[in-house]
Amino acid sequence: MSQPADETRLGELLVTTGKLSREELLAALETQGQQGGPQRKRLGEILVERGHVSIDELQTTLNQAPPIPVAHEPQSAMPPPSGSFKNLNEDVRQALAVPSRRIGRYAKMNELGRGGMGVVYRCHDPQLHRDVAIKMILECEADAGGLARFRREALAAAKLCHPGIVALHEVGEHQGSPYLVMDFVEGKTLKAFFENEKPTAKRIVEIVRDVALALDHAHKAGITHRDVKPQNVMVDPHGKPHIMDFGLARDKSARQRLTETGQIMGTPAYMAPEQVEASSDGHGPWTDVYALGAVLYRGLTGRPVFQSTNPAALFKKILMDEAEPLRRCDPAISIDLDTIAIKCLEKDPARRYPSAAAVAEELQRFLDDQPIVSRRRGPGERLVRWSRRNRLLLMAQVGLAMSLVI
Repeated sequence: MSQPADETRLGELLVTTGKLSREELLAALETQGQQGGPQRKRLGEILVERGHVSIDELQTTLNQAPPIPVAHEPQSAMPPPSGSFKNLNEDVRQALAVPSRRIGRYAKMNELGRGGMGVVYRCHDPQLHRDVAIKMILECEADAGGLARFRREALAAAKLCHPGIVALHEVGEHQGSPYLVMDFVEGKTLKAFFENEKPTAKRIVEIVRDVALALDHAHKAGITHRDVKPQNVMVDPHGKPHIMDFGLARDKSARQRLTETGQIMGTPAYMAPEQVEASSDGHGPWTDVYALGAVLYRGLTGRPVFQSTNPAALFKKILMDEAEPLRRCDPAISIDLDTIAIKCLEKDPARRYPSAAAVAEELQRFLDDQPIVSRRRGPGERLVRWSRRNRLLLMAQVGLAMSLVI
């Protein structure tokens, strides 16, 4: 086996001679970097164990390699990478040389955003030569509730593998603060996309369809997102959406619930009635189906389903009021899209689409100029449903009318 100082040269020789791919070398180096102390294996051992090269090929390469002079240089407390990382650009090198700009092995490049849970940075991974997004919990949020939400996001994201969901790569801790390492998605949030790009109805439908397909993957894995909104969807330069932030997700297979009945979970403008009622047992894939309708409504009309500056008044609207038909906001909106959005927004979960996949299929029918399955509600049906939710008000109105007649 090679000496540690020669391992970078060994890897480069194996790559240049075609015995090893660059990706296999980087993966082996990452594995080696995660090992420490006496248990740390040499690069050759890792490559042989993985079946990338045989012992004979390794020995032949070592015998053919010219001797390499080893320069002994003092190392700083946080040394910048060298060897296979020599191609890093100057910004990354400078970041890695400054302790305050490192999170574990990652170079902190710039801040992407802050929220109630923490801060998200764009970072560079010097081992795999790629940018990642690192979400780090803020010290002020590191209480029991904040840590529970952070843990929930990690556990939920770890179960999912779909091109429409931001992937989780690693969970770590830096100077006492836990962090998540995720895919970095170049682009903008769906909220910014709606506001700045002014997309056509077709593009909006395509994006919501893709979000629905990604949610269906999560639902089949037992995960309900519970906070689907334009701010939690990134749109990449190719126009593809990626769902992120599973901090409020519910895993039906979890032995212990991280939320209790009585807690209102979600973002008001996109919350389903069962979320407003704070009954955690009533949450499920149907909750995300409602949010899909709210996102479709926002994209097509330019405004939320319900609006109010008073949270209590907004919650009352979500519970009691019917969503205004989209065509009243914009008569140019297709009747079929109006029907699809309103069905997603039904108060009763049993009246919504049975799954996110069903929403995606219905939207695909619209895109293919095929008849949709759902039917529009007539005035009589809307009146019956309104009266069921407003029995006391209806009785008072009937009593008033009778008194006037008498």
